[in-house]
Parts: sequence; C-alpha cells; structure tokens
Amino acid sequence: MLINQKKIDLIKKLLAQGIIELSPDKSKFRSIQLWKLLQYPRLLTEVSQAIACRLYALDYDYLAASSCSTLPALVSTSIAMVRPSVFVPTGWTFLLAHLNSMRQYKPGETLVLIEPLANPVSLSKRVATIRSTLAVVTDVVALFEQPPFEYVALTSMGIHLQSVFLWDDVQLACS
Repeated sequence: MLINQKKIDLIKKLLAQGIIELSPDKSKFRSIQLWKLLQYPRLLTEVSQAIACRLYALDYDYLAASSCSTLPALVSTSIAMVRPSVFVPTGWTFLLAHLNSMRQYKPGETLVLIEPLANPVSLSKRVATIRSTLAVVTDVVALFEQPPFEYVALTSMGIHLQSVFLWDDVQLACS
C-alpha cells in the first residue's frame, strides 16, 4: 500500500504525541491509544487505512498459529488498553466519530476488531457470538442494530461484519 507524504507526516505527529508506539524494530505498531485518536476524527480518517493494514498484517500472522487461549494476550498487546473501544477499518471512520460523539467510553469496555467480509453473515448471530464470547458492552453492540447502522444498510454498501479472531477456535472453546 502506498502512503503519501501527508499520511506519513500525520503518523509522525501521532508518534511524537505518544498516541501510537512502534515496536523496537519499527516493523509494527506496539500500541495505539485509540480513544485519543477518536478525539481527532479528521486525523483518524487520514491514518486509519495505514493503521488497519499494519494491524491486520500483524494479527493475521499472529492468529495463524493461535488458539482461543491467546486472545487476551492479543488484545492487550495489539492496542493499548487505556480505554478499550471498538476499532474498525477505513470505511468505518464515520462510525468511530459517531460513537465518540454519542457517549464517553467507560473503563472495562471490551475491544473488538472487525473487518469487511466477502460473504454476508447473520448480524444477529454475529452479535450474539461476540456478546457471549467477548463480553462486549451492550450499548456499543446495540448501536450496530439500530439505524443508520442497521445490517441492511451495511450490506447494501458491501460491508459485512465478523470478528478478526479465529471464529472456529472461539466457537470450539465456547462449546
């Protein structure tokens, strides 16, 4: 993925402010204080694609040899859990901004990583699985079930929901 100079400058600004931190070898993000990014919707829009791609590359590699027992470690090391919230890829920055304008996040809320999928999935089943498996706060999850974020609208835009975690492992662990 090509990153233009403007995005590079923005990422440097985030690094200088301590909002994001890189690993010692600078090959991946060590932590992201996402709740701070939410205070700057325009800035978040500019860097979200780069952050998402870098995080997902790390997560996919990590998850390839993972099991459900490693989920807490993945969550705690991928993003700084100062104020856990919902992380979504590029096309969802409007939702992050809306979540931030609606309410303040509370300590103890659960991080959920989601991504676009090629095939439609049942939102109600997905929400139920996420809620039971990861103990997502109800009001955050419920927002996905209400206009303008209802599933029909999302599927019409080609956006489908699924956790970035290995669902086979999650379901096996919960069975």
